[in-house]
Amino acid sequence: MILLTQHTFNVVYLSLEEKMTNTSNYFLLALVNDMTKEEYTGVLRYREATTEGLSRVSIKLITSGTPIATAGEFKLVNNGYYSYKVYEQTSSINLDTTDVSVIKLLEEGKANIKGAAEVEYTEHTDTTNTTNYIYIKN
Repeated sequence: MILLTQHTFNVVYLSLEEKMTNTSNYFLLALVNDMTKEEYTGVLRYREATTEGLSRVSIKLITSGTPIATAGEFKLVNNGYYSYKVYEQTSSINLDTTDVSVIKLLEEGKANIKGAAEVEYTEHTDTTNTTNYIYIKN
């Protein structure tokens, strides 16, 4: 699981190095909110390989304005858990996981987003039937 915080560049270490088949150094990150099922995508540029065989990438989360998705910025307005998938791709601008520039899925997991607004719930009130019945059996 990766922990991401709003309003900052998050440095994340992912195990992409041994799975890469291309040297394009472009990764497509897809985040899907577990509650709302909304998907957010952005391009992660290859940042640095560590001596442990991990890839160091940065992800910026914002809650207002327009994100620069091709620079690893995401506009997420809800806290909570997201599923994430990282794809290897040949394009520096593609934001579609089904595009021909996507080579393969490299990693998937869960992300926890902190620092944004909570998901709001509304209660449904049934106004068609206001009579409640209780049955008691002797």
